[in-house]
Amino acid sequence: MRSRRGEQRVHAARGEPERGISGKAVHGPAPVTPSALAELLDLLDRKAISSSAAKQVFEELWRSKGKTPAQMVAEKKLELVQDAEALEQLCRSMLEAHPQVVISPSGEGGLHAQRQVTDVKKGNPRAINKLIGLVRRATLGRADPTVIKEVLERQLSS
Repeated sequence: MRSRRGEQRVHAARGEPERGISGKAVHGPAPVTPSALAELLDLLDRKAISSSAAKQVFEELWRSKGKTPAQMVAEKKLELVQDAEALEQLCRSMLEAHPQVVISPSGEGGLHAQRQVTDVKKGNPRAINKLIGLVRRATLGRADPTVIKEVLERQLSS
C-alpha cells in the first residue's frame, strides 16, 4: 500500500527540482540545499502550506540564497489558514452572501439551490467543492480546504 505522504515527497524531490532546472545550466552545487528541501517538505507534511505554496517557495529557493523556507512563507503570507473559528465566521458569511448556491431560511434560491444543499448533505463532493472554492477564493487560496469542508458540513447539517 502506498503512502500519500511518501508520494508527495517523491514528487517534490523529483518533479520540482527538475522543473526548476529545466533549460538552465547548473554548474557546481544545486542552489537548494538538502536541509532547505527537508524544511520545505516538513512545512508541507504539517499542512502549514499548500502544495502550490510549496512550489512557489521552491522556485524562490532556487533563485535566491540566504532565506529559509519558513522565512519565505512568512514574508509571502503563504501559511494555510486553519483557525476553525475564523473559518466558521467566513463560511457563515459566504453562505448568507450566496443564496443562489445555498437555500436561505426564507426559501430563496430556488430548486437548484435546494438540490445543491441536498447534494451537500448527501456528501456529494462536487456540490460542496463549489462552496469550498468560494471560501478559498475569499482567503486568496490560504484556507485549508479540509477545515473548510468540515465547517461547511457542520453548518449545513444544523
